[in-house]
Amino acid sequence: MNLAFIKLLVISRTEIRRHVLMKRLKTAIFISIFALSSGANAALTSRLDGQAIYDDVYDLTWYTTVFNGNLSSVSSSISNLDVEGITGWRLPDHNDQEYQTLRAQIGTGDSTLSQELFGGTLVDNTYFTGTAAGAFPFTDVWSFYWDRNLAVEQYSSNVLAGIAVQTGDIAAVPIPAAVWLFGSALLGLGAIKRKKS
Repeated sequence: MNLAFIKLLVISRTEIRRHVLMKRLKTAIFISIFALSSGANAALTSRLDGQAIYDDVYDLTWYTTVFNGNLSSVSSSISNLDVEGITGWRLPDHNDQEYQTLRAQIGTGDSTLSQELFGGTLVDNTYFTGTAAGAFPFTDVWSFYWDRNLAVEQYSSNVLAGIAVQTGDIAAVPIPAAVWLFGSALLGLGAIKRKKS
C-alpha cells in the first residue's frame, strides 16, 4: 500500500509539472500571437500622391526617390529638396537606426512592398546616414548596408545612395498663422461693411 501511494505521488508530480509546462506554453503562444497581431497594426501610408510614405510606428516620413552620389551631392540634393512645398528633408540618423526601422517593415530591396512603395528605386545598396564617424565630421560617415541590415563606416567620397526622411507626418501640415490672420481680417471687413449699410 505504501508503494501505491508513492507511485500515485510520482504520477501526481509528473502531471503537475506537465500541467505547469502546458500553461507556460499556452501563455507564450498567447503573448506571441498578441505581439504579432499588434505589429500588424503598423502601417506605411502613402503621402503626396505616392512621393512619400509615412511610418506611423516610428513617426517618420520617407521620400520615395533614392539619391545617388558622394555624401556631398546626396546631402545637397536632400537638403534642397522641395516636394509640393515640403522642405526640411534630411538623411536618416545612424544613432536612431532609422534605416533599420524602415527595413524591418518593408524587407529587402527586392521585396514586393519595397518595389511597390519605392517604385524599384530602393535596391540592396549601401546608404549614407547623416551621422559623422571617425575623428573629423564627414571625413568618415556612417552608412547602412540594406541587404545585410548592417551599419558601417564609409568614406564620404564613396559613391553610395541616400533616402530623404522627415520626423513626423507631413500630411499634418498646420495652416500658417498668416492665413488665419488674413481670414479674420476679411471677416472683420465684412462685419464693418454690413454695419455701415
